[in-house]
Amino acid sequence: MSENIPTPLEVANATPEKIFTQEEVNKILADNKRRLREQYADYEDIKSKVEAGYTEGPELEAAKQRADKAEADLSALVDRNMREDIANKHGVPVDLLEGTNETELKACAEAIRIFMDGRQTPAPDPDQGRERYCKNTPFADGLERGLFEKLGIKPAFQ
Repeated sequence: MSENIPTPLEVANATPEKIFTQEEVNKILADNKRRLREQYADYEDIKSKVEAGYTEGPELEAAKQRADKAEADLSALVDRNMREDIANKHGVPVDLLEGTNETELKACAEAIRIFMDGRQTPAPDPDQGRERYCKNTPFADGLERGLFEKLGIKPAFQ
């Protein structure tokens, strides 16, 4: 641990860090500025080519492909979101919707909703309106009772 801590003698004999004069600082900054200008000397040329539509290189092609894929993904998400919104508003399953725009999807959802509403009514009850003569016999209704009464027959089941 004592290896990292300088002794007072080492501190006294150490050379101080170099202090730059204003001229040296200006020279260093000018040199850095010159190197940066050389590094980006073709920036204006490249910028004008891009603005004019001139393109080249595999990096640009890869960037175009990524942009096309991102646009396709965004379009698919927007379409899916629109489909889900319309399906939720009309109370129909998303997977049944067909169409390419909002108007077609709404028309499809309304048609499905009308179909579903019609299908949800209960099936007619065959016994509806029939008066049961006896709970134990499935075919004793008002017509049979009237027949028994006309003939003067007392049914065996009551």
